[in-house]
Amino acid sequence: RVCGYNQEEAKKMRQGDFGYFAALSLPGADPVKLRTVIDWFNWLFVFDDQLDDGPLSLQKEEACKYIDGTLSLLDDTSPYQFNKSIQPIQRVIQDIWRRVRGLIYIGAQKRWLLHTREYLEALRNSIDFVPLATLDETVAGYMDYRIHTFAMLALFSFVEYAYQLELPDEVFKNPSIMQLERIGIEIQIFVNDCVSYHREKDQNCPHNVVHLLRQHGFTEQRAYDRAHEMLRERYRQWYLAMAELPVWGEKVDKEVQRYIQGIQDVVLANVNWSFRTERYFGKNRHQVRET
Repeated sequence: RVCGYNQEEAKKMRQGDFGYFAALSLPGADPVKLRTVIDWFNWLFVFDDQLDDGPLSLQKEEACKYIDGTLSLLDDTSPYQFNKSIQPIQRVIQDIWRRVRGLIYIGAQKRWLLHTREYLEALRNSIDFVPLATLDETVAGYMDYRIHTFAMLALFSFVEYAYQLELPDEVFKNPSIMQLERIGIEIQIFVNDCVSYHREKDQNCPHNVVHLLRQHGFTEQRAYDRAHEMLRERYRQWYLAMAELPVWGEKVDKEVQRYIQGIQDVVLANVNWSFRTERYFGKNRHQVRET
């Protein structure tokens, strides 16, 4: 209702099935908090699509203004104020921020805000990204900004929100936790880029690891195979990072394990959602998964 979608636009949103993604990501969330996360998913994909293949994809200056305008709404120093002059989709994220501020531990609140700002700033910085001289440089440069434009760090903060975790800031500065977060996102990036490549390749979209591998001379099948190799390497890195986790004490350790389980839930949710939504494979999604 906020966005004023017509029937066709509303149908397209339902086909995205973002409620399914949110429910699998946070299976223990209460209905009020789950509603907030579903609204965030809807906002995220609409906002992102406008920049990827929508009206702003070829208008760099307008895209930057749009991003900056949204950033200006995420203010943690003043109370929420309804603003009639902003676009409906911007009003959605402003209202989500209002809800997050009201129902979340202060540390998690700050992390959610930080990661949402990082997402928006990385989107702006990614507009000019092009393949670099070597494959390693290209993939490294891509992953550095994609970690943020994938927006999953903000979703990980919703794990804290959903389960009322009160983890101290030092936990999130620990190298093992930071590595687990990054690996959890990179696994999703490789999966997402493989399932979305056929949808994006005609647009010559550079924000896809399969596309970047092909730019460096890989055939399509070899690019998929290389992405799979990089994915399997992340599984190995995950177990190494888990082995290096420190001990903080019984109460904190219990919440740390809940947070790590939340990361795993998000990763699995993304994979399962990719073959349920019509976004990537349309009506053939079940057949594609079986093959």
